[in-house]
Amino acid sequence: QTLIGETATLTAFTVNEAELDSALATSANLSGYNGEPISIKNEMGLTFSVATSSFAEIPQTLPFKVSGQAQFVWTTDTTAFAKALAGQSRSAFATILQQYPHITKADVSFFPLWLLHFPSANKIHINISQ
Repeated sequence: QTLIGETATLTAFTVNEAELDSALATSANLSGYNGEPISIKNEMGLTFSVATSSFAEIPQTLPFKVSGQAQFVWTTDTTAFAKALAGQSRSAFATILQQYPHITKADVSFFPLWLLHFPSANKIHINISQ
């Protein structure tokens, strides 16, 4: 019986997901995108490939290509949205919603029904569906 020993070195590169999503939205010239938080809904459907096949040494940065159809989803800061609504009248909802152009549909319900103003931010419950 003969034992053979091998030594290997693994080098891994990491990517900040938020920065990647923002960079892809910018490079795709996504309509209405102005640098606000955004994410890609279908990252597993994208293909990432290294832009070069040989390295003389381990690089500090790694150029890569991304291909596929990305589905971008704007990220809503629900805490800021709740704070914007807090204490406002029911009728102010439409005006406040205009400050969030990436929200395509929003429904509001009050309980009890006779309330005329939004409660404090910590009592506002926001549910997001995509």
